[in-house]
Amino acid sequence: MEISELFFLLLKVSATIATFFSLLELGLQLEIKETLVGLRDLRFLILTLLWAFVLGPALAYILTLVLPLTAPYANGLMVMSMVPGAAYLAMLVERAGGDVRYSASFLLLTSFGIVLFVPLFLPYLVTGVSVTSWDIAKPMLILVMAPLLIGIMTRKSSLDFATRWRPFVKKLASIGLLGALLMTIACYGKGIIISVGSFALGSLILFYILLTVATWLSASGMKPEHKSVLSLGVLSRNSGPAVAIAISIPDLDGQAFVMIGLGILVQVALSFPLASKLGKKTK
Repeated sequence: MEISELFFLLLKVSATIATFFSLLELGLQLEIKETLVGLRDLRFLILTLLWAFVLGPALAYILTLVLPLTAPYANGLMVMSMVPGAAYLAMLVERAGGDVRYSASFLLLTSFGIVLFVPLFLPYLVTGVSVTSWDIAKPMLILVMAPLLIGIMTRKSSLDFATRWRPFVKKLASIGLLGALLMTIACYGKGIIISVGSFALGSLILFYILLTVATWLSASGMKPEHKSVLSLGVLSRNSGPAVAIAISIPDLDGQAFVMIGLGILVQVALSFPLASKLGKKTK
């Protein structure tokens, strides 16, 4: 096995660990009815779907037309635009002093949204896409739905057990996230350095900032703890489906993978400071 293949394997393993244990830790905090509370908030529901799967991808598409991006970088940006909601969203929301129940609702809603909308619209935005709903559904069911439900059911059967083990599960999620970031750099670091001077990095930063600010403004009047969930949700990106989509595209240029790796790093670099800032404001 080549070094690059080993790094990519470790990236998938660490991303899986981060995703699984982040959602398990979230489930250990919640009752079943609490995961659905955000879905009963009509404005939150509509804004989530609108920014996640309509206005967000539309903004990315406009940027690919306005900025002189090469086709592979543009394809990578489009893929990243359609996978909102990082698995560690609850970690961000907790840091921001937001409503953790709404973060569970956001993840459930966007997980189903990714499965439904990506196979329908991505072929029109990225050439050569052969992704099916099941290709996207498999990682979402295994990495999102399963750990969340396991955590919820564990809490229901034994609150004491869930409370005692939650800090350990949270540490595993943090270790997985750190490993995923390091492996992303190992896999795509050279390509990221080469991309300096292109508009790849600038387009990602511009996309994330414009999307987050616009989402925050559109949620004017909502409770701050709900606005923070919405804004952090659309800012953060779900790396699992992003990689799954990229792998499913035949002969996808390596620069597109670099763009996705760069997108993962940039959204982490922006989302955690934003969560901390919102947390200080809440306090």
